[in-house]
Amino acid sequence: MDEEREQLRKYLLGTLGEEQAALIDAQLFSGDAMLRRLQEERELLVEDYVGGRLRAEENRLFREQCARSPELRREVSQMQTLLRGLQHRAISASSAASRFRQRFFLILSPALAAALCIAGFLYVHERRTVRQLQTAQTAQNAAALLPARTPAGTAGEPFTAFLAATVTRGAGSMPQIVIPGAASSVDLQVEVRDAQASDRQWNVTLAQQGEPVWKSARVDLHVLGPEAYLDLHLDASLLRPGAYTLMFAPSTRPTGEETRQFVVTQGS
Repeated sequence: MDEEREQLRKYLLGTLGEEQAALIDAQLFSGDAMLRRLQEERELLVEDYVGGRLRAEENRLFREQCARSPELRREVSQMQTLLRGLQHRAISASSAASRFRQRFFLILSPALAAALCIAGFLYVHERRTVRQLQTAQTAQNAAALLPARTPAGTAGEPFTAFLAATVTRGAGSMPQIVIPGAASSVDLQVEVRDAQASDRQWNVTLAQQGEPVWKSARVDLHVLGPEAYLDLHLDASLLRPGAYTLMFAPSTRPTGEETRQFVVTQGS
């Protein structure tokens, strides 16, 4: 196993040093290449676990990861089902064949298993790539707030809006958010442009006409693939009609402050 694969495997098992893990985190923020390599190594790790090829300590750590991750348990179960099916086919074929054909199937089965695993990986990888492209295209086209409107008559439900990092600047072109009168709360998801791997929590201030109306020093950064965003949970009564300025910066890096402006109007 080469050095990079060894590092990625330690990262997945939670044994990589903090500095090296931070470097991988930074690469995950910067693009999709590291995400693809990490997913490939994750799938190889599952194969090695199911095939009994992990060292004792790796096996213990992998089991701990499985206990915390339903998705990882599903991947293990799918791999086990695939291998059992291949073994059953090989046994059924060999019991009805001659010695020559038995040897033929014993040689063929590993190749067939490898081919099916590769085909499965390519299918999953292609599907993931399509989803990432769709997400990136949606973010690129978001030139303003894209509110998810609350249906009429659903009083008390939260209202969600997304504020992209690509919004147009200037007082005459600020994006607008129309809050339904039935909404009791607003989930404002704010895309972060310059997030770094160490930026776990952010200081956020929401102001109207220079006066703060909401502040928090412990807003968590959420990461979804290449996208990073803050999720602000606000009482709808705080957001009266008018222009707002949102200022946010990492708790450990105040100089990295970003600003977004938007306008709130009241819907029916």
